[in-house]
Amino acid sequence: MATKKITPLTAATDVITQLRAKGFRITKLRQTLLELLFLSNSPLSVPEILANLKKKRLVVNKTSIYRELEFLLAEDLLGEVDFLDGSKRYERHSHHHHHLVCSQCKHVTCIDACVDLSPFYSRASKLGFIVDKHVLEFFGRCSRCQRL
Repeated sequence: MATKKITPLTAATDVITQLRAKGFRITKLRQTLLELLFLSNSPLSVPEILANLKKKRLVVNKTSIYRELEFLLAEDLLGEVDFLDGSKRYERHSHHHHHLVCSQCKHVTCIDACVDLSPFYSRASKLGFIVDKHVLEFFGRCSRCQRL
């Protein structure tokens, strides 16, 4: 029996099906936003989302985007990342990963690299602190910007 290949678009469609099964309406904006975020190779800011939606001839206001993002975050379908530049970005929940952020051109690359943080977790525990999650971002210059 052949297994179904999971592509980003298939994953977005599966999420849409799950939301419908829970009784949520699937608007054109919600569907397009999910597809856009699931197909993106890096986290997107609201201005980037708006620009991408405009390219798809779907013009909406920022308030609608923020409302949809809050809904998708509350449903635990998206993650929110902050690269300390005053702009939050959003990406689909997938596997655990980190980001390489170019400080010059702002290009973001997702990287599958998990460091053994057990000494940190152990020390935090000794201080009476329970770690729920961690965020680890790397800032520097990408290869293209190093050549400039």
